[in-house]
Amino acid sequence: MRHQQQVKKDIDSLKITKIKETGFHFNKTLKILFVLFGRVELITLDQYVVLNIGDVYVLNENELVSFLSSGSNSVLIAQSPPNTKGKDCYRFKQIHPLSVVDKKAHEEVVKGLVLPKNHQSLVAIMLRHQILFSEKSLSKKTTECSKCEDVLDYINKHYTTDISLKHLAEHFITDKYIISHKFRKYFGFSIYHYLKEVRLFHSACQLKSSTDKIMDVALDNGFPSLRAFNQSFKEKFGLPPLTFRKKDKMNQVMDEQEDPVLFFQIEQLTAGIIDQHLLEKIKEQPYDLFG
Repeated sequence: MRHQQQVKKDIDSLKITKIKETGFHFNKTLKILFVLFGRVELITLDQYVVLNIGDVYVLNENELVSFLSSGSNSVLIAQSPPNTKGKDCYRFKQIHPLSVVDKKAHEEVVKGLVLPKNHQSLVAIMLRHQILFSEKSLSKKTTECSKCEDVLDYINKHYTTDISLKHLAEHFITDKYIISHKFRKYFGFSIYHYLKEVRLFHSACQLKSSTDKIMDVALDNGFPSLRAFNQSFKEKFGLPPLTFRKKDKMNQVMDEQEDPVLFFQIEQLTAGIIDQHLLEKIKEQPYDLFG
């Protein structure tokens, strides 16, 4: 790919931690996630991804992401240094977790993650296998639109209400076409797209944590009708809301029965090559492996 040669990133942080539920936020640095045990569910503007034991996934710099509550989990995270020069960053495309895409490449990346001496070459490994394809992404220009982040914050706080371009324009004392254009130019997605994603995230959280009726979940999160909610939810998560809730309950039972120690699986993934010092640190999670 044309931009692949321009991607030069090192990994300067390696730690084991538990990923908790968080609303939409901008991921500040390139992160490579390796699930040691449990399950991690994340939502980007493009897709909904479920990561299971052994899966590897990449979060892009400046990518908008949220995490759903997925019970107990432990994740090894390799992180690149932050982009302090304000230059355009490059993003990777990953439709499926690495373990699903290419088994051989997956094993090589996992070795780079769990063996500290190899972690610097992780991005090069992924590009060599063409697992992830880089492209120039939108860089955030803070001087371009002073009100855009305020609009985003407003949506985060008032997503349950009837938000329209006219309403936002009146609230921020501007023209609705101007605010729509600047928001899309600044963030790379439309106001309506972001509003729908926020509503879907909170709807999924409510489905997981309550026994509320599907209609109530829809109305509580700003959807105008049950039909609109069902259609949007299925497009995002691949399942209607009720099926999503039932599947989540089944996954919770499976997680409780799962062995929370992944040492044997790690050894299999790395063909028996494992750093014993690292294994001891995994037992003491969360842990900064560079600390």
